[in-house]
Amino acid sequence: MKVSGNTDTFFSLIKETRRQRQANNKDETAHVYRLNVTGEYTDVHLRTSAGDIVMLYEIFLYRSYSFDGMDVFHPRIIMDLGAHIGMSALYFQSKYPAAAVYSIEPDTDNFELLKKNTVSNPHITALQAAVSDTDGSAVVAKSRYGYNSVVLAGDAAAGNPIRTMTMPTLFNELHISTIDLLKVDIEGYEKKIFSGNTDWLFNVSRIIIEVHSPEDEAVCTAALRRHNFSIVKLGKIADNILYAVKEAI
Repeated sequence: MKVSGNTDTFFSLIKETRRQRQANNKDETAHVYRLNVTGEYTDVHLRTSAGDIVMLYEIFLYRSYSFDGMDVFHPRIIMDLGAHIGMSALYFQSKYPAAAVYSIEPDTDNFELLKKNTVSNPHITALQAAVSDTDGSAVVAKSRYGYNSVVLAGDAAAGNPIRTMTMPTLFNELHISTIDLLKVDIEGYEKKIFSGNTDWLFNVSRIIIEVHSPEDEAVCTAALRRHNFSIVKLGKIADNILYAVKEAI
């Protein structure tokens, strides 16, 4: 499949990829690329130094979220926790164009690009929030790489507050009762939502989760096994992406 929309886009992406690899490059400008990532050409906004180009390659070129049986799976509801700037949402939409994708992202800068990258797709809904074990507020600790920004619980006065929501609250607010595919990449916060009440897992069929420490992996896998999920590692570019499928009882 031809990815770039024109010659200028192709060479611009190559140039910015090289700049991104330079350790001293701190350009946070979002460049616009005309790319075919969903079956048709659309404008994709990527920052050079924030790791956005890396995410584009990991998801669309190396297919870090692909799994066996993907082509015969037909989800209606996809939830993307830690949606970053929308590359995963666009990837899932390219695979499942009839599915509704709910993209949840706490970081304000990421969220603005998420909206820009998905505005032309009516099946993708973006919501700025962090999923946690309590409803309330928190702050985001910024990282040079946008996908590494971390949610910090505690005093929201320490920075610009963002909303935190439990999974049951998220279900209620979005008016959904089930999730066919849940993707979780929330930079270590996954332990928060898998260590408390996990009854919401009864309403989830499949999960892709990126864990960020052995402790996080232990907590998440224990919760998933209690809810009758079988677990494998996708392992295409790293060994910390788990794929869990609920087994028939």
